[in-house]
Amino acid sequence: MQKNMFTKKIEKTKIMKLLKLIIKILMKNKFLKIYGRVQGVGFRQWTKKQAQKYNLNGWVKNCTDKTVECEVSGLKENIDLFSQACLKGPLLSSVKRISEQNISFKKFKSFIIICE
Repeated sequence: MQKNMFTKKIEKTKIMKLLKLIIKILMKNKFLKIYGRVQGVGFRQWTKKQAQKYNLNGWVKNCTDKTVECEVSGLKENIDLFSQACLKGPLLSSVKRISEQNISFKKFKSFIIICE
């Protein structure tokens, strides 16, 4: 009986390690800095809606240099679609360019707008 419990514990540990590896492979984080006319045009709220559309979590905020920064977490394919959408932006915006940086995976519970 004790051997069976030990075997189950080892199996559970192996499964947990495998799940963590799968998450590490599939889930990514990306930091984006968006340049152009992106403040005062509803860009952060629009970004939140896009993140929800693509099932991404993270945050977005205005910066003092008139850019918008965000970090998104989710499936790589969804992040790519999100990034492409950000190039277009909401109706009143005019995105000039986006700098992107892959960063270490962090798990976020939702997508928030940071107001500073």
